[in-house]
Amino acid sequence: MPNTRHRFCLWHILCKVPEKFKGVTDYDSACLEFKAVIYDSLTIEMFERNWNEFVVKHGLERNEWLSKLYVDREYWVPIYLNHTFWAGMVSTQRSESMHAYFDGYVNSMSTLKQFVEQYEIAMCDKNEKEFYADFKSKNTVVNCISVFKWEQQFQKAFTNSIFKLVQEEIKRMWYCHVIQPTEEGRREADNEPGIERHKIMEKSIINNWFRREFVYDVEYRENGQYFSCNCKKFESKGILCCHIMRLMSLKDIKFINERYLLRRWRKDVNRVHSKKFFHGGYPHMTEEFEKYREMERLFQEASDLAYDDNKIKFVKQRLVELKRDLLSWNDGMIAPTSNAQVTIDTNNVDENEENERVILNPHVTRSRGRPRINRHRSVREITQRANSGRNRKRWKAA
Repeated sequence: MPNTRHRFCLWHILCKVPEKFKGVTDYDSACLEFKAVIYDSLTIEMFERNWNEFVVKHGLERNEWLSKLYVDREYWVPIYLNHTFWAGMVSTQRSESMHAYFDGYVNSMSTLKQFVEQYEIAMCDKNEKEFYADFKSKNTVVNCISVFKWEQQFQKAFTNSIFKLVQEEIKRMWYCHVIQPTEEGRREADNEPGIERHKIMEKSIINNWFRREFVYDVEYRENGQYFSCNCKKFESKGILCCHIMRLMSLKDIKFINERYLLRRWRKDVNRVHSKKFFHGGYPHMTEEFEKYREMERLFQEASDLAYDDNKIKFVKQRLVELKRDLLSWNDGMIAPTSNAQVTIDTNNVDENEENERVILNPHVTRSRGRPRINRHRSVREITQRANSGRNRKRWKAA
């Protein structure tokens, strides 16, 4: 895989900071500044400058661990990797995801045979959870927090979990404002017609007494409606950043281009991988069950091909005919052939199904009042109930 982009796990690197900096005089300050160099460098030049200042300030020029990290900086520093799409991943998730994936199905004492038997069950359960998440995204609505038309566009296109991340960026947009360009900035912008450059300042409130301010460069091309920000959030995570959103509100843009609605985040996409059935000859898979799954697979493939109204009506019509033939099926007979014409009006499908529906006995339910007593009664109890009945009649007559 020559085009594969590799990176080091940032979580494992930061875990070694306490061990590697234990001899530093100002330990707490060094740890905070090291993380700031990694996360707060907006350009490669800024990172290299901040790195050199950090190393000189704390006397870490001969630190072998930092020297090796600097040589391999293109494999772990975010500013070198943000131009590649990572779907938000910054650390290795292989071990953790495998443990979480099979948690509850296998353990350290499970044999290889048990793992093979539990593998398909785990896959089916994960597919069911994915179906349930898709169902919630398609049938529940997360309310918008603004009046922008493009937020409604995100709401209709994205799944609920991704749309909530978009709303987090909308909330951060409240702390961003546009810096008016200087005369020099206007002259540079005039050199490239069709491209607008803006500087967006974001104020990050850490606590009551400490705030950080970052200035981001955002470009906008009206021809084709292209956006670009040096934070590279869309390129690395697939979600527009708050700086581009702030510029969109400034330009009064109603709707965004479809290129910024990634297919992997959409809820109207038919994901074929969830329909795959994992055949492996497992002990609990009988021959009859495999035949049933094969029939179900063929039906799913036929359903996927019916993507317009005429084909959908055609499939519904054939299913009605197939159902009629199956209801009239007798053991030992050859498969009946339906003589129904293909031009049957599919508007009457529901009525035909009602006429062909098998009528079953109603469910037996308990009637109102006290339940009937079938136990044996003594002579004394029968006599007392009869006398009480006579007394009630006499009282009514009086």
